[in-house]
Amino acid sequence: RLFDASLFELFEKEFRRPLTQNEMTKISEWNRTTDRVLIICALRKASASQNLKVAYIDGILRKWKEKGATVEDVKSGKYI
Repeated sequence: RLFDASLFELFEKEFRRPLTQNEMTKISEWNRTTDRVLIICALRKASASQNLKVAYIDGILRKWKEKGATVEDVKSGKYI
């Protein structure tokens, strides 16, 4: 899957700072393995919780994956 650079921009805007190399690597990894919409939903959830850390977002995504959450589940609020 091709990487969409706007995903980096979205994270930088939300974090209000440039991303570190490690953060960019993790986001790139998510992009290869996770639906983009789920990544954005996890970022929004972290922002709402005022916990803008890549490790926290990674935890959200891992939990959703373990539960088999779909984009529809997350958007409907089932896992938020």
